Amino acid sequence: MKKIILLSTLLFISLKAVAQVETGSILRYHFFKVDKAVMPEYETVMKDWFQKVQQARVDNGCIKAWVFRKIVPGSSNHSSEYTHMAIDVYMPGEERPDRSKCDIDYAKLFPDLSEGMIELLQKVMNNKERMYNARLKYVSGGGDLQPYAIYNLTKTKSRSKYIDKHKEYSEIFTKYSDRGAWHAIERIDPEGYAQWNWDYVTVDAYPSASVARKNVNRVPKKIRDKMLEKYGTGPEQRTIRERFVGLLLAKAN
Repeated sequence: MKKIILLSTLLFISLKAVAQVETGSILRYHFFKVDKAVMPEYETVMKDWFQKVQQARVDNGCIKAWVFRKIVPGSSNHSSEYTHMAIDVYMPGEERPDRSKCDIDYAKLFPDLSEGMIELLQKVMNNKERMYNARLKYVSGGGDLQPYAIYNLTKTKSRSKYIDKHKEYSEIFTKYSDRGAWHAIERIDPEGYAQWNWDYVTVDAYPSASVARKNVNRVPKKIRDKMLEKYGTGPEQRTIRERFVGLLLAKAN
């Protein structure tokens, strides 16, 4: 029983550490498509092998954190186009990873694995199609890393106003709901990278799907009315282009 409690405590601490992203930090979202026939092997390699590689990069100061999620089939109108996503969180103040800290000595990290086995694992990991990636900047949010996350890819009607709203009212999005975490992130890719389609992301994250389904907005009427008066309704501020659910499979922090 003590071991179970200890493991649960360590998991909580570990999850919490990933979630603490500083305002202004740069992130990159990667979207992949993996064939159903090889998906079990791919996910096993990502969880049992590549997660350790990414943890080494975090420990070396290459990146701040890394999160890998499976996109729930049917949760998005694009779920047939990509099946998984990875998120790289860069070190505070850095625009991109420090490549000098990203090289991994696989023989040292995995002394019990042969060079041939490592090549085989890399081959399985690379057996995917990279659909696209997006560069973003963290606006506001809080909470702990959650197993179940809903991503809302939106096109803002006034991005600066939307950012102001999220900075001003960030705490209420978790304080008065059952969310375990909430995040607002703006996309900073050039217009040529389909930013015309979506330029902002909000993330509603929960301990489970059942908690997400039962979530109730308990924002006091006084605060809600003030927010509506100042910023308007959701549809007046943005259009949600796409919404999908991501299930946590692996992470490094």
